[in-house]
Amino acid sequence: MEEYCVHIYYGDGKGKTTAAAGLCLRCLGAGLSALFCQFLKDGSSGEIQPLRQLGAQILAEGPAEFLWQMPPEKQQEYCRAQHALFQRASEHMASGAYQIAILDEALDALSLGILTESELCQAIAAAKCEVVLTGRAPTQALLDIADYATQMRAVKHPFASRRAPARRGIEY
Repeated sequence: MEEYCVHIYYGDGKGKTTAAAGLCLRCLGAGLSALFCQFLKDGSSGEIQPLRQLGAQILAEGPAEFLWQMPPEKQQEYCRAQHALFQRASEHMASGAYQIAILDEALDALSLGILTESELCQAIAAAKCEVVLTGRAPTQALLDIADYATQMRAVKHPFASRRAPARRGIEY
């Protein structure tokens, strides 16, 4: 690939990670190398193992609990670890070893203050690969540098209508 683009899948609807994983799968199927980095998740969602088996480099670490469920001292430790994960992903993106890098939930890590807009923009600018960001709300600066921006909007979801729990293989 000669020109690298920036993709953003965002919004309150289901499908952001699924779309990013699908694009990653497409790249792997075309013989390209892929980096899939998950923030704020523990790496156990259904797409991770097949992507790994197909050759994607996976970066994901963290407890299975949500950040807001942790005591303050554990939150700080977790945020530091997530920032270190971002630094590793940034180095990989700049190395030229991958043709695509997925930064899953990077927009939410940004909104939580784990990443700054400036360092995310710098990592994208230094990347020698296609970059995909997912999460709920991109900043205007990120939308401005994106080549693709797709908004997922929740119209109806079983959790909202009947408090249905997430199902393995469908929501995670």
